Amino acid sequence: RLVDLFAQQKILLNDPARDRLIRKVATETEGFVGSDLEALAREAAMLAMREGAAVVKPSHFENAQEKVHATMNERLRQYYGKVQQHFKGGLPKDIQPPEYQ
Repeated sequence: RLVDLFAQQKILLNDPARDRLIRKVATETEGFVGSDLEALAREAAMLAMREGAAVVKPSHFENAQEKVHATMNERLRQYYGKVQQHFKGGLPKDIQPPEYQ
Protein backbone atom coordinates (compact mmCIF):
# COMPACT_ATOMS: atom_id res chain seq x y z
CA ARG A 1 0.00 0.00 0.00
CA LEU A 2 1.07 3.54 -0.67
CA VAL A 3 0.96 4.52 3.00
CA ASP A 4 3.40 1.72 3.83
CA LEU A 5 5.73 2.80 1.03
CA PHE A 6 5.76 6.33 2.39
CA ALA A 7 6.59 5.01 5.84
CA GLN A 8 9.36 2.72 4.53
CA GLN A 9 10.97 5.48 2.51
CA LYS A 10 10.48 7.99 5.35
CA ILE A 11 9.00 10.44 2.89
CA LEU A 12 7.89 13.50 4.75
CA LEU A 13 5.96 16.35 3.25
CA ASN A 14 6.35 19.86 4.56
CA ASP A 15 2.69 20.64 4.00
CA PRO A 16 0.51 18.91 6.63
CA ALA A 17 -2.63 19.37 4.53
CA ARG A 18 -0.99 17.68 1.55
CA ASP A 19 0.26 14.90 3.81
CA ARG A 20 -3.27 14.29 5.13
CA LEU A 21 -4.66 14.31 1.59
CA ILE A 22 -2.09 11.80 0.33
CA ARG A 23 -2.70 9.51 3.30
CA LYS A 24 -6.46 9.75 2.81
CA VAL A 25 -6.21 8.96 -0.90
CA ALA A 26 -3.79 6.11 -0.18
CA THR A 27 -6.13 4.48 2.33
CA GLU A 28 -9.15 4.82 0.04
CA THR A 29 -7.57 3.46 -3.13
CA GLU A 30 -6.95 -0.19 -2.32
CA GLY A 31 -6.51 -2.11 -5.57
CA PHE A 32 -5.56 0.95 -7.59
CA VAL A 33 -2.58 0.54 -9.87
CA GLY A 34 -0.35 3.40 -10.99
CA SER A 35 -2.49 4.30 -13.97
CA ASP A 36 -5.60 4.34 -11.76
CA LEU A 37 -3.93 6.79 -9.37
CA GLU A 38 -2.87 8.92 -12.31
CA ALA A 39 -6.43 8.95 -13.65
CA LEU A 40 -7.76 9.83 -10.20
CA ALA A 41 -5.36 12.75 -9.83
CA ARG A 42 -6.10 13.94 -13.36
CA GLU A 43 -9.86 13.77 -12.79
CA ALA A 44 -9.54 15.62 -9.47
CA ALA A 45 -7.50 18.32 -11.22
CA MET A 46 -10.08 18.61 -13.99
CA LEU A 47 -12.86 19.00 -11.44
CA ALA A 48 -10.87 21.73 -9.70
CA MET A 49 -10.26 23.51 -13.01
CA ARG A 50 -13.94 23.38 -13.93
CA GLU A 51 -14.74 25.03 -10.59
CA GLY A 52 -12.06 27.64 -11.12
CA ALA A 53 -10.33 26.52 -7.92
CA ALA A 54 -6.71 27.51 -7.41
CA VAL A 55 -5.84 24.21 -5.70
CA VAL A 56 -7.09 20.64 -5.82
CA LYS A 57 -9.01 19.95 -2.62
CA PRO A 58 -9.93 16.69 -0.89
CA SER A 59 -13.49 17.13 -2.13
CA HIS A 60 -12.20 17.01 -5.71
CA PHE A 61 -10.56 13.66 -5.01
CA GLU A 62 -13.74 12.39 -3.37
CA ASN A 63 -15.78 13.36 -6.42
CA ALA A 64 -13.16 11.92 -8.77
CA GLN A 65 -13.40 8.56 -6.98
CA GLU A 66 -16.99 8.31 -8.19
CA LYS A 67 -15.67 8.21 -11.77
CA VAL A 68 -12.34 6.39 -11.42
CA HIS A 69 -12.32 2.81 -10.17
CA ALA A 70 -9.62 0.29 -9.31
CA THR A 71 -8.32 -1.92 -12.09
CA MET A 72 -7.23 -4.66 -9.71
CA ASN A 73 -10.12 -6.66 -8.30
CA GLU A 74 -10.52 -10.12 -6.80
CA ARG A 75 -11.33 -11.73 -10.14
CA LEU A 76 -8.16 -10.30 -11.67
CA ARG A 77 -6.08 -11.38 -8.66
CA GLN A 78 -7.42 -14.92 -9.09
CA TYR A 79 -6.61 -14.82 -12.80
CA TYR A 80 -3.02 -13.74 -12.13
CA GLY A 81 -2.76 -16.47 -9.51
CA LYS A 82 -3.80 -19.03 -12.13
CA VAL A 83 -1.27 -17.63 -14.60
CA GLN A 84 1.41 -17.90 -11.93
CA GLN A 85 0.45 -21.50 -11.20
CA HIS A 86 0.41 -22.31 -14.92
CA PHE A 87 3.97 -21.12 -15.37
CA LYS A 88 5.16 -22.43 -12.01
CA GLY A 89 8.09 -24.73 -12.49
CA GLY A 90 9.02 -23.25 -15.84
CA LEU A 91 12.46 -22.29 -14.55
CA PRO A 92 15.05 -24.78 -13.34
CA LYS A 93 14.61 -25.43 -9.61
CA ASP A 94 17.99 -23.94 -8.69
CA ILE A 95 17.06 -20.49 -10.05
CA GLN A 96 13.34 -20.41 -9.19
CA PRO A 97 12.27 -17.82 -6.63
CA PRO A 98 11.16 -19.46 -3.36
CA GLU A 99 7.52 -18.50 -3.89
CA TYR A 100 7.48 -20.57 -7.11
CA GLN A 101 8.76 -23.76 -5.48
